[in-house]
Amino acid sequence: MRRIYNFFRQLLFRKEISWWLNLVLLPLLLFSLIYRFVLQVRSLFYRREIFPSKRINCPTISIGNITLGGSGKTPMVAYLAAALRDKGFKVAVLSRGYKRKHPGRLALVSDGKEVILGVDEAGDEPYMLARKLNGVPIIVGKDRYQSGLLARNNFSVDGVVLDDGFAYLGLKRDLDIILIDGEIGFGSKKLLPRGILREPLKALARAGLFVINRAEDTREIEELLRRYNPASPVFRSRFSFDKFININKREEVEQEKVKENKILAFCGTANPSSFRQSLQELELDIAEFIEFPDHWYYRQSDLKRIAKMAQGLGVDYIVTTEKDGVKLEGRIEEETPPWLMLLIKISMDDSDSFLDYLSPIFRKKAG
Repeated sequence: MRRIYNFFRQLLFRKEISWWLNLVLLPLLLFSLIYRFVLQVRSLFYRREIFPSKRINCPTISIGNITLGGSGKTPMVAYLAAALRDKGFKVAVLSRGYKRKHPGRLALVSDGKEVILGVDEAGDEPYMLARKLNGVPIIVGKDRYQSGLLARNNFSVDGVVLDDGFAYLGLKRDLDIILIDGEIGFGSKKLLPRGILREPLKALARAGLFVINRAEDTREIEELLRRYNPASPVFRSRFSFDKFININKREEVEQEKVKENKILAFCGTANPSSFRQSLQELELDIAEFIEFPDHWYYRQSDLKRIAKMAQGLGVDYIVTTEKDGVKLEGRIEEETPPWLMLLIKISMDDSDSFLDYLSPIFRKKAG
């Protein structure tokens, strides 16, 4: 079943496929049309104020995309929240907490001083952010307006950063940042479930700023962006290696030590090719690469199967993403070979200009 899922996911991410595969996927176009109609009705209801869109009354920046995940939203949220914090602004991060326990319930993951919830209650990405961002409260809940009120009233924040909030029309914001994976772009430019678009391309007009990640040549993407949104600035970013951490011992492992040995890699992310590419750029010897669905909850049977495969291949390390690794802490029974998580960070090609563009939003409102 997992192989079928991975096969169809790879098809959806392709920009072009053969005529016969197009024919096979033709029924999905009908569902795409239904999905488009639902989006149009929803947008109309918000424009006519049948559905309310509320304001927290403090600067609000949303980071999101219009495609299936994998564009680097979580690293960008971490980067932006830390940068604003270091500039002297008090900010909070608001997240839905996808696939966490009690998804509708408002919850404080971190008060900025200590992590209060575990990964199951917080969700993998909010929990990961809470561990990275000292001094930044992390709040999860389906209703981001209520989350924002909690941040404003309890922590006196100067502003909030909304994680994966572009499609969340129930909250007004001062700036929408859209992230684009430079390798994938917009795929076949078709809506779900036939393609990878969560919203039509014309939704790009709502963005106030674009960031293209992981691309050497951005001309094709920028031409498309200018067609729908000629005014908003475009910045570029890239992933860079941070460190390897032993999941059980929570100790750093030297990059050269991992590089000298053979690894088995696995992940449960929306875009596993991004993780694979990061490993290849580090010139690691990958004996096997296993893909799981995004936000996958690993059962003990999964972990035993991975460990057994690693031992059969004679690898020296098992490597996964930080997002997957935080869900495995305290659950790995077999430590031979060692299990590691790869920590990455996002860097902006022109970080000063990027932050100069954002800071006035906070300075004006906070002042």
